[in-house]
Amino acid sequence: MLEIRNIRYAYDDQTEVLKDLNFTVNRGGFLALVGSEGCGKTTLVHLICGKLGTQEGQITLNGVDNSEFSVKNAILSLSREESLPVFLTGLEYINFLLVMYKAKLNEAYLKELAAYFSFDSLLHVMIKDYSYGMKKKIQLIAAMLVKPDILIIDETLNDMDSDLKEMTLIQLEKYADEGNTIIICSQDLKSLDKVCNRAVILYDGTIHLADQRNKEKEKSGLTKTFEERPY
Repeated sequence: MLEIRNIRYAYDDQTEVLKDLNFTVNRGGFLALVGSEGCGKTTLVHLICGKLGTQEGQITLNGVDNSEFSVKNAILSLSREESLPVFLTGLEYINFLLVMYKAKLNEAYLKELAAYFSFDSLLHVMIKDYSYGMKKKIQLIAAMLVKPDILIIDETLNDMDSDLKEMTLIQLEKYADEGNTIIICSQDLKSLDKVCNRAVILYDGTIHLADQRNKEKEKSGLTKTFEERPY
């Protein structure tokens, strides 16, 4: 379980970005973290990953503070702007990430993911020769092979074509249903409505809504709820 407790963060005396945030993410959860530009989503993601140190409050994973290396190594974040080592092939990048996270290669799962994303023939191609969509695919394949305790998808779906986005969401939903934990940040509320079983909407550094969503029922209210946030 990931616990966010009494988190406050300010970049200077005049700008408090996060204001006393409290929520939890259970194992196997698929959480949508939603909010307009400047609401604090990226700052919160950086705090969870340990890229920023906490100023007030605490973030723990299974009771262990996220400043500990064991927690940092249990959280993998994919960002929209993340650059890849272009001097490696796709398979070399996967193996590099597995070594970093001390995970073993599941060859059957690699074969399954490569087939799903039509990537079999591209694993031995240099990343420098990948298109944008190919780079997104290898990031996702590598991340799911690592199987971190927490996988954060931070705006990675942005700029994907509609087919790849739909394929990715289907695979991520399956990944979460198998007991893995995902936090996904995106502006595509309609897509998130289909797959996420929980939503946290941030507004002006505070939680406007923490909504437990029932995946057994049709979900169609996240966009409306977001549009009804206070101004």
